[in-house]
Amino acid sequence: MLTKVATLEEAKELLEKLCSAYYNVAVQELEYIKRFCKECDAQEADDLKFWDLRYWIKAVRDVSCTINEESMAAYLSLPTVLDGLFNLTKTLFGIRIEQVDHLALVWHDDVKFYFVKDSSHNPIAYFYLDPYA
Repeated sequence: MLTKVATLEEAKELLEKLCSAYYNVAVQELEYIKRFCKECDAQEADDLKFWDLRYWIKAVRDVSCTINEESMAAYLSLPTVLDGLFNLTKTLFGIRIEQVDHLALVWHDDVKFYFVKDSSHNPIAYFYLDPYA
């Protein structure tokens, strides 16, 4: 286990790399939040404190990250999500997940039965998926 634990120096080196990589972006984001506070006529806009940031970060996200559910529907349909998930499991773990309708009885039309196959296409597990349960 010792080979997997970072030393104090390695941890400090990683933090330094992260800090140098993200410092300029963090400064830009803070300036954006300050401008947003001023646009909102916030009393603390000229003297923003650490404890104010959580509120204002959320306020900025609420305003700038509005998501149109209709435009997202194409990306979040069940078949698209399952394809993405099954491709991810194939990439990460080398397993294939295949729908098999004829091998098991299901209690509803929405329920599907799946094989989980290893890299040699041998079944290693089975599962039911009831996405609307």
